[in-house]
Amino acid sequence: MPRAPQKPDSLPTEQLFQVWNTPTGEMVEIAIKTIGSQVIRTGYSPSCRFLAVWEAMLPVAGANKSADRLHLIDLRRDRQIHRSCETMKDPIFVYSPSDTFVFVFDADHASRTQSILVETATGKIVQTFPPTIPDFVPDESLMIYATNKGSLRDLHFWQTRTRSPFRTIAGAKLWVISGDGRTAAVVISEDWVLIDLATMQKRRLRDAKDTKAVSFSPDGKTLVFVFPQNLEFWDVVTAKKRGEDPETIRDWQLRFGSFSPDSAIYAIHPADMRSELMMWDVSSARLLWSRNIERFGFSRDSRSVIDMDSCEILDSRTGGLRFGIPADDCKRKFSADNRFVTLQRETRNKLEQVRVIDLSSGREVARVETNPNSNWLSEDGATLVTSHGDNDGRRICCWDVPLARPFRFWIHCIQLGLVIVAIGLVWWRWRRRVSRESAPA
Repeated sequence: MPRAPQKPDSLPTEQLFQVWNTPTGEMVEIAIKTIGSQVIRTGYSPSCRFLAVWEAMLPVAGANKSADRLHLIDLRRDRQIHRSCETMKDPIFVYSPSDTFVFVFDADHASRTQSILVETATGKIVQTFPPTIPDFVPDESLMIYATNKGSLRDLHFWQTRTRSPFRTIAGAKLWVISGDGRTAAVVISEDWVLIDLATMQKRRLRDAKDTKAVSFSPDGKTLVFVFPQNLEFWDVVTAKKRGEDPETIRDWQLRFGSFSPDSAIYAIHPADMRSELMMWDVSSARLLWSRNIERFGFSRDSRSVIDMDSCEILDSRTGGLRFGIPADDCKRKFSADNRFVTLQRETRNKLEQVRVIDLSSGREVARVETNPNSNWLSEDGATLVTSHGDNDGRRICCWDVPLARPFRFWIHCIQLGLVIVAIGLVWWRWRRRVSRESAPA
């Protein structure tokens, strides 16, 4: 549990960031001078371990114009790294899945500033890249980025372990990469082509006409094509279509859907959000069930579908109700893997305590009694970040989710201790009485 912060003796010429270190409860501070500079962007890593702060120089009379600065803060080891970088107007941070790297690029389309890949542990600039938006495969073995070449693009694969270029696919129009980074589906010459990235072997699937969306399943074994009024499931290993062509799905315009974590179910909404959510079996390309659900998510074990508006937990195979979570008049925020939901009740424009609910069982696993202004969960659901503001300033606290309920835990310990003491007293009185009765006169 974080302890109450002490008011720092900050100078008027400094901007102080206060961040709580989750494992030790220690506070990490970073002071940014505001004379001749301003902080224009901050970004947490997916696990909330690293905080990146971009400091941009301001055109001040009499001040020398120098490069911007990137500040990397390791919240667990209480380390701060500062790195001078080329000026960016609108820097955006993209972290790798395991926080090993952070990619910084300028979102300003008119800018020609080189993008940089920075190692979070050392702050070292590993490589510079053309202005581009990157993507990492889940195991961080590859980083994918594209460069423009007229109306087409060249798709580049960069190895993070060897820190060198790996493959380049020229003339790509559209593309999607499997989650394991082994296969790519690319539109080349108006055809969808399946490419093995290890051997660069190409297999044609079908024409790209009227394709609305395409995506790989999480296990990389299935590829789904979404068309305006139907969809198709393709086996990646055999490059053949699964099941028969489904009937035309009324007159709806389908939009992008999502797979369940186990790759067994595909969920898709029509473009009309008032229409029902449809669940498809991936192996047989068969419709399982449909229901009026606007915002949804799969549980991590794929057994449940979460209705994020009503907080009802449904069976993913049948659509039946498993259980509901009372969440009236509460602000709700779901973790990225839909393991947890934070509920914060608001009464008379005042925010109260934050409760963390495990969506697999519906039980409360953590509670923060400090009435924060706002809260959010890390992508792995392990860290709860709360923001607190008052007249003295604003502070940010990080809580370990399994340990974030200090009061209830100690109350249970005290109750158990009292029960043990009562049992001990009864046993002691009984032993004393027995010894008196058995003693000789």
